[in-house]
Amino acid sequence: MVKQFSKNSPIHRARRKRHSAGSRRGPLEKCLGMKKRHAIPGSVADGLLYEADRTCCICHSPHKAVQLHHIDGNPGNKDPRNLAVLCLDHHDEASKGPGHGRGLTPRQIRKYMDNWLRTVKVRRATEAGARTHPTVKIAHELIMDALSAHEIRKVRSRLIAASWDKRLQLLVLLDPYTDFRYGYDARIEFLYTLSDLADQTRTGMTHEVADMINQLAVSILPIFSLQRPANRKPKKKDIRLLRQAIHIGSTMAYDAAKYLRDMRVAAAGANVLWEVLRFAHVNKLRELKREVLSEFRSLENEAEVGGFSEGKRWFEFECLDALALEGHLQPKLPAGIAANKSQIESKRIT
Repeated sequence: MVKQFSKNSPIHRARRKRHSAGSRRGPLEKCLGMKKRHAIPGSVADGLLYEADRTCCICHSPHKAVQLHHIDGNPGNKDPRNLAVLCLDHHDEASKGPGHGRGLTPRQIRKYMDNWLRTVKVRRATEAGARTHPTVKIAHELIMDALSAHEIRKVRSRLIAASWDKRLQLLVLLDPYTDFRYGYDARIEFLYTLSDLADQTRTGMTHEVADMINQLAVSILPIFSLQRPANRKPKKKDIRLLRQAIHIGSTMAYDAAKYLRDMRVAAAGANVLWEVLRFAHVNKLRELKREVLSEFRSLENEAEVGGFSEGKRWFEFECLDALALEGHLQPKLPAGIAANKSQIESKRIT
């Protein structure tokens, strides 16, 4: 027969005490030096997550899991001013102790959090105004464009300071800005960022970074069709974007041919030029077309002088292929060059 104990018995009181001691550290926690855990009130957590749009206040990545971080390192301080919304990566960085590199300081985190809360507040206010007042829509777009350009500049400074093996991860942060809802300021800042990397090609650009720059540059350009003229004439701002892309492509291809003698990096740069040349040819943008043709001739001459015959043949092919429209004789792919034929075919039917 099992003995029943009264709810007020010493055994039940001891059990209730153990279960209610949520903030009490166990032997393992004490041994590891872990701090006591204190639950953040639901109203505080929900309010702060809403104000921060459930987004890390540092990287602003919308799809990352987040958690609340105690800025002063005291889990018992539940003041909303002491809490910041961080993704798991930046929470780890903020929690680094001495001897693990320079982590995020409490002062930095506070500044990031304050700035992000203001950004979210302004964005929501302008979005609400744009829905009710059509005249506010332009102001909303300008504010969003300025904020986006600012975020791109932050990524740009990190890219310049990083080594080549770290730059691919940072370039991924630019991918959301290829959406055409962003205006000219954000897009030209985007291309300036890629230009800064292209200017450093000769220092050892990796294949993965070259491919990503090619992909991002082509995605941000105002190019909608490569087989027939666009429905509207390109604006002056569109031409400026295309000229910036010419600089990116030609710089990558030139340095890859002269200094790296790397076919894959050279091909990535040449592909950017191919896109601009095809668009200029289809839309009869004669001045822009002349500029790209001049760049291709310079690339061919440099490759020939430097004995980079594979690069010379590829540059010639890309130039002719960009000018060969549907229904015309297509240039033959140079023999002996490891190229992605499916990529070439996809360009011809874009």
